[in-house]
Amino acid sequence: MRARSKTEASAVRRDRSDVRVPAGHGARGACRPAPRVLSEEPMRWLLLRGLIREQRHWLDFPERFAALVRGPDVSPTETVLLDLPGFGSENDAAVPPTVAGFVDDLRTRLRRVVPAGEACGIFAVSLGGMVALEWLARHPEDFVAGVVVNTSLADLSWPWERMRPHNWPRVALAPFLSARARERMLLGMTRHQGDLDAAADRYAAIAAATPPRRASAAGQLRAAMRMRCPPSIAVPTLVLASRGDRLVSWRCGARLAERLALPLRLHEGAGDDAAGHDLPLDAPEWVCTQVSAWLAEPAADRAGAGAARATSAP
Repeated sequence: MRARSKTEASAVRRDRSDVRVPAGHGARGACRPAPRVLSEEPMRWLLLRGLIREQRHWLDFPERFAALVRGPDVSPTETVLLDLPGFGSENDAAVPPTVAGFVDDLRTRLRRVVPAGEACGIFAVSLGGMVALEWLARHPEDFVAGVVVNTSLADLSWPWERMRPHNWPRVALAPFLSARARERMLLGMTRHQGDLDAAADRYAAIAAATPPRRASAAGQLRAAMRMRCPPSIAVPTLVLASRGDRLVSWRCGARLAERLALPLRLHEGAGDDAAGHDLPLDAPEWVCTQVSAWLAEPAADRAGAGAARATSAP
C-alpha cells in the first residue's frame, strides 16, 4: 500500500468531522460532531479502571471491546489504557486530592498517545467513571463519546448506596489480609461470573509485581468520596449499571442518568446470569453490544431520550 500524501492525509482528517452522531444527552439533546473513521483510521477509546485497580485488571476486556464495539461506520476500534494516579504504571505517583486533579494528570498523559483533534471516546468504570464525568464536563473537546459504568456521586446518592453496608467490614479488614486472600475477598464483592479463584491468583501476582500503597488507596477513596455531579455534560454519554452490583447500588447510576438526562442501560440479570460491579468482566458481550447499539442510534432517536429510557438486559 502506498503512503498517503500530506494532501490526502489532510482530506482524511477533514472527512473525519463531517458526520454527526446522536447526542441522547443534555436537556436539549444537542448533537456535536463525531468522526467518520475510515478503515485506515481507527477510533480510539480510552479505558479507565476504578478504585485501587490498574490496566492489568482489565484482563482480556480491551481485546473484546476492540473486536466487538463499532460505531455507525466500519472503522476498527483501538483501546488506550492509562492508569489512575497511585496504581499500576503510576504506582509511585502522588494521588491528587480531587478527581479534577486526576483529570489534569491523565489529560497530559493521553496527549502523548492521542494528539489533540484525534477522535477518541472514553469508557470508564466506578472511580474511573467519576474521572470521565469530570473530564467530559471540563474538556468536551477531548472526546466524541463517553460511557460510564457503575459509578456514583456524593451529592446524588447516600454513603450506604455508594458502598453497601455489608461491604464495610470487609474493606476495613482488607489491609490485614495476604494479597491472595484480599483479592479473593474483593472479587467476591465485585464479580459474579468466571473463575474467581484463578482471577484472585492473577490479581495477587499483579500486587506482588507492583505492591500497592495504603496511602494511594486512601487518597483515591477520599477523592471519590468528594466527587459531585457536574452541572452538565456536553458530550454524548451513556450510563451502564447492573442490578446485580453488590458493591454499589444501581440506583446511583440511575440518579446520575436522570440528573444529567443521559441514556441508561440497566443489566437485569439475576442468579446465574447476574453481573456485578465489574460489569465489563462479568458481562463483556452485553456491555459491548449496548455501546455499539447506542453509537449506531440515529440522532433523532437519541436526542432527548434521557434517563427515562432505560434498556434492560435480555
